[in-house]
Amino acid sequence: MFKQDVRVIFDDNRKELKLKEINDMSLKIKDRFFSSFDLKHMNTIHIFLPIFQNGEVNTWPIINELQKKDP
Repeated sequence: MFKQDVRVIFDDNRKELKLKEINDMSLKIKDRFFSSFDLKHMNTIHIFLPIFQNGEVNTWPIINELQKKDP
C-alpha cells in the first residue's frame, strides 16, 4: 500500500466523523498538547487552521488558549 492510498482511506474515515466527535477529539488533543509541552520558553508555535468541511481537527481551542497565555 502506498502513502497516497493510506491518505485516501484516512481522509474518507475523517469525513465520516460527526461534528460532535470532531469537537470532542479536538478538545482532547488540546488538553494533551498543553499537558505535554512546557510552553514557557517557546516564542513561536506554528499551527494550521482547520478546514472544517474536510473534518479536520479544530485547532481554534488551542489558538485561543495560547492567546490567553500571551503576556
